[in-house]
Amino acid sequence: MIWLNDRLVATPDAVIPVTDRSFLLGEGVFETIRTQNGESIALDRHLKRLRKGATVLEINVPKDEFFRSAVSEVLNATKEILVGRMRITISGSGNLVITHTSYTPWSEPAGVVTYPFPLNERSLLANVKSTSYATSLSAHKYATARNADDAILFGFKGQLAEASTANIFLLIGNKLLTPNLDSGALPGITRELLLEWGLAQEAELNFDDLAKAEGALLSSSLRYLQPINRINARSFKVNKRIEEIMSSFTEQLSANLNP
Repeated sequence: MIWLNDRLVATPDAVIPVTDRSFLLGEGVFETIRTQNGESIALDRHLKRLRKGATVLEINVPKDEFFRSAVSEVLNATKEILVGRMRITISGSGNLVITHTSYTPWSEPAGVVTYPFPLNERSLLANVKSTSYATSLSAHKYATARNADDAILFGFKGQLAEASTANIFLLIGNKLLTPNLDSGALPGITRELLLEWGLAQEAELNFDDLAKAEGALLSSSLRYLQPINRINARSFKVNKRIEEIMSSFTEQLSANLNP
């Protein structure tokens, strides 16, 4: 079942016009939310970011109460999903789609490569989770073609920004550091929690800092925290401090699934 605009519909019956601006122009915003045992993780934070992105693109969105009700109905209609990937999409034409599918958590550390084409950190969309996703898709294809799990992107000035599907963190001098938002990085929800809970801090990072890292990890709403064990040709073991941070994050999130 899929939520389409104002109701649940069977997946084969979920249709939007080919004239929709998201399809034609890539105009829209979306959120990807992890679910566990029928609960959506950090829903309020996701709705806040969705609304902020929609404001940037001048897209009208329903009230949060409407979203919460729709999410609840989707969860009730897909109770067989124990760990899921929920996506809320609002197109530039105003169409709302909510999907919920099964998600398999990662089981191994990630290998990453650096992407040779710069991210435009000055773009209006730099900090917006937009359906205009070509840059991230191209970077991820680049990584996959090189037997890596993700690609690391840099801005025009050479500053480290993010991975194609996640935020990135480097452990340097026993401090977990992540690029600030001026780099063009997406303000990830998991990233936000790590900063609020004092598990990480922002910094201006560049290519040379990759070689200084004693450990690294990726963060996203789906994967939570995934350690990195390879950057380009450099391989390393998962740092004990990284494991401690991951454990602390999991413990705090388990205590409140909508922090």
